Amino acid sequence: MAGASLEKNPMSKRLKALWFTLLVVFLLVAGVVGWAFWRMWRALPQYEGERRLAGLQAPVTVLRDARGVPHLYADSLEDLLFAQGYLVAEERLWQMEGLRRLARGELAEVLGRRALQLDKDHRTLGLADVAERAAELLDSETRAHLEAYARGVNAYIESHRNRLPLEFALIRRSPPPWQPADTLVLGLLMYRLLSTSWPSDLRRAKVTEKLGLDLAGDLYVSHSLHDRPVAEPGPEPRRRERRRIYLAGCKHSLKELQAILAGELGLAAEALGSAGGGAGSNNWVAAGTRTASGKPLLANDPHLPHLLPAVWFAIHLKSPQLNVAGVSLPGMPFVILGHNEHIAWGMTNLWPDVQDLYRERFHPNDPNRYLTPAGWQTVGRRVETIKVRGEADVELEVLRTRHGPIVHDDGEEKLALRWTGLDPEMLSFPFYEINRAQDWEEFRTALALFGGPTQNVVYADVEGNIGYQGAGKVPVRRKGRGEVPVPGETTDFDWAGTIPFPEMPQAFNPVMGLLATANNRIVPDDYGHYLTDRWDAPYRAARIYDLLENQTGFAPADFLRVQGDIFSPMDSFLAQQLAAAAQEVPELAEAANLLRRWDGQMRATEAAPLVTDTARRVLLEQLLRPRLGDDWNEYMWPSHPVFLEAVVRERPARWLPVGYADYDTLLRAVLRLTVEELHRQFGTGSLARLRWGQRMEARFVHPLGAMFPRLLGRWLNVGGPQSGSRYTVRQMTRQLGPSLRMVIDLGDFDRSLLNLTLGQSGHALSRHYRDQYSAWEAVESFPFPFSDAAVEQATRYRHRLLPAP
Repeated sequence: MAGASLEKNPMSKRLKALWFTLLVVFLLVAGVVGWAFWRMWRALPQYEGERRLAGLQAPVTVLRDARGVPHLYADSLEDLLFAQGYLVAEERLWQMEGLRRLARGELAEVLGRRALQLDKDHRTLGLADVAERAAELLDSETRAHLEAYARGVNAYIESHRNRLPLEFALIRRSPPPWQPADTLVLGLLMYRLLSTSWPSDLRRAKVTEKLGLDLAGDLYVSHSLHDRPVAEPGPEPRRRERRRIYLAGCKHSLKELQAILAGELGLAAEALGSAGGGAGSNNWVAAGTRTASGKPLLANDPHLPHLLPAVWFAIHLKSPQLNVAGVSLPGMPFVILGHNEHIAWGMTNLWPDVQDLYRERFHPNDPNRYLTPAGWQTVGRRVETIKVRGEADVELEVLRTRHGPIVHDDGEEKLALRWTGLDPEMLSFPFYEINRAQDWEEFRTALALFGGPTQNVVYADVEGNIGYQGAGKVPVRRKGRGEVPVPGETTDFDWAGTIPFPEMPQAFNPVMGLLATANNRIVPDDYGHYLTDRWDAPYRAARIYDLLENQTGFAPADFLRVQGDIFSPMDSFLAQQLAAAAQEVPELAEAANLLRRWDGQMRATEAAPLVTDTARRVLLEQLLRPRLGDDWNEYMWPSHPVFLEAVVRERPARWLPVGYADYDTLLRAVLRLTVEELHRQFGTGSLARLRWGQRMEARFVHPLGAMFPRLLGRWLNVGGPQSGSRYTVRQMTRQLGPSLRMVIDLGDFDRSLLNLTLGQSGHALSRHYRDQYSAWEAVESFPFPFSDAAVEQATRYRHRLLPAP
């Protein structure tokens, strides 16, 4: 018995050791989790009671509704902006700090090497330097506004040093004080997002060189039968004599001449993203003759990348100088999109070409000199030191010519970028003037100060007027259109100023009582200036007009339904063409029947959208690969479906690939390849079991949820399958979608609607972290009260900000 007892002792000791180890691990994990929850709980915003803040001159009342949207009441504009900065920082400080670091090229310092390329891009452009120089040029009034907002942000930072969001503890950094230049650099970051086009200039030159001007002219389409230009005719068109000047004045290779001539023949470069992506937006306004109230209705749903927290922050600001409601960008004061007591406005990206690439000729024996119209000049050089977390610092040498920084250097040629956003004098965001405008003329006077990113702005007022105005700085070129790189050693392709504001696209009180834009071509053929050729595909704008132009009696809920429309004219057309071509082919019967019965609605629960989306890409490859080889995917064009629609509808012989007897044969091959690809990708035996939502899934990812997807992803990240597509009014891709939905009723502002993607707060433990997501997904919305009585009735939380003793 004693021997048996001794034999058990070693096992007993090992079991005790194992249990002890497990207990220690459990306690450590529980401690870490408990500490994290404690830190997150301590950082939650204060919604009720009182708080005293140094720097505040008089009390500010904050009334929040059920979704945490603050309505601020202050006795002065300075206190109002101070309170805005404080409250936005209280909800979104980590987001503000991340965007500030991103814009300044300081993200790798906290995220490591994976953010290094972004830092290099923004250091090369010199965004921080542009913002600092622009801050020095501010007029006294604007500086006072930005400083008041910054004092509010800094008051939050200083009063919460030991209660900052968890993310700051994890990166072991505290945010430095907020400065006016930080606000400007965030505006510049949005400017870059909405105007970057130079990479497409390189791709377009490459495709044009291989295809020749004739075929490239078909690909880079800028017009369509679906176009609905909104602007009234502009200044007298210029005479088209530049092609002869090019041929006589340029001494370049045939390839260079072809690329330059491509611009003169109206070919355009690709917009942001790829043929299947890129940012976009919708806005429209209807006159009172079309609404139930007899006053205008205005709708806006900007389409931007899926971000967590949400891109926008809803807010209502009221003081003796201002009464305005809508959405702001965290880090920027005032309201960007919204309304005051007299007018309402909404914006979409106009997407003009405001970036040009210049081929700079460097001296063959001296890399420090490059050729200019005045001879050889010394190139500007600076060294940027980028801190990288966990690694040695990285030094980046940036070269700058008279046109701008060198952004492309492949060893054979160096390309310098000229961009309106790099001119500090053009970095102007006059939202105070916009917020307080009371009529069309005051509104346009304010927009004349706006530097960019260039926007399509729709307008309405309580007097019943509606309007459209293109706003922002667009360059006027001496020659060419800037779609491809041009010689830098001459002044021939330099800019000669910007389009005068009175000559920018505009419209006021059109007879039909309706104005709509969706990044589509907004100017008629006789508009006298060149804006761009890279308009987005016209299907969204055309669909908006189809749904609205023959109807009247609109209420806000009607506009919300239009914002949620998921019919795709292009996909519906392609489905019927494929089904007709394959109707006699037994092995394609299932696919043909599926497409024939489909109604064109891009529902997440249906299979047909997955088939047409795949078939569009397969068809494009079948048309381009024979001519471009592996470079076929260098063709990225926002209106590429217009090219495909024209080919399928008109069936030109020059685009029929070798080996196909006719277009029906081609379409049958496309459908067969599509079915094979879907089977490979999803592994199902029947197409009917597929779902569009398997591909079309929106994901809002928290940085910590991305770093620890299994541990934190399910809790922090948000998203799921979505209806809609790149070409529906409810524009949706895996990367972007409606960043908000807003409908403003000029008959009664209290009937207006507003819905963000997720919620007001960036704090994961907040009840307002994702409380709007279900409504956003279902295309539902919430009232956005404005009058004192309506705000009081909607109030759930009362908070007072008081001056410190």
